[in-house]
Amino acid sequence: MEGLFTSPRYAEDEAFPVGAKVRVVDPGKCYNSYPEMARTLCLSKYTRTSTPLRRGEVGSVLGSGTLFEASDFQIVGIHVKARDEDYLIGSGGIEVIEMPSPDMVPASIMRALWATRTESGDATLVVGEQIAVCHSCVLTAASPVFAAALRSGMLESATRRIEVPGVDFSVIEGVLELLYVGSLRDDLDVETVLAFAHQYQIVQVAKYVGPIVVKTMTLENAASTVRFLRDFDRNVESTNFVDSIMNTWVHDRAMMKAILQGL
Repeated sequence: MEGLFTSPRYAEDEAFPVGAKVRVVDPGKCYNSYPEMARTLCLSKYTRTSTPLRRGEVGSVLGSGTLFEASDFQIVGIHVKARDEDYLIGSGGIEVIEMPSPDMVPASIMRALWATRTESGDATLVVGEQIAVCHSCVLTAASPVFAAALRSGMLESATRRIEVPGVDFSVIEGVLELLYVGSLRDDLDVETVLAFAHQYQIVQVAKYVGPIVVKTMTLENAASTVRFLRDFDRNVESTNFVDSIMNTWVHDRAMMKAILQGL
């Protein structure tokens, strides 16, 4: 059915701004057959097999879009916290019960930038023949390594094209999505994401995955994980990963031995 429409596009509905809390009033307007729209709205927890929504369930708006170039038919992406799942639902199937606070405005803008990055982006991260389009201002704000490359007066600063060798493209896309919309796909290995964040000194990514990595460390990766997180502690005043590691594993002698090898 989706093929009958034009390509979905991000088009925020002013009646359902990002961050608004909504209640389901008509579950029949929920859609599970528009994966392209789900990708456009960055719904990382959307599946076609999700349990149908029920009247009265509450969710938060993640974005909205249309399937026609000129149409007022809006499909809204929502996250239902009680299920930890994302859904697509027609705007007529929900009602707003709480508008977002002014603090949510930047989040809305960043989500719109992510959704429209292929049209508005001015920089690319390149892995082999694969290209991730993004915005140079986001790269420079997130990573001093990328900032230096884009401001160096070298080739990268002129072309806004940065080669990123030795990294799986899914990690690049996942990290960018995290920087823009604040969520990380479940299928990504957090150890690999942390290694990438360490290489390019992306503090916000380390803050996001660090607590997860600390709790899931193994004897095999403890030393390398500690080295990565220790380096962030040394260079960033707002992180305290080593103390967190010690507090988490203090009663596990084997793990503590592995941890000390990384300090």
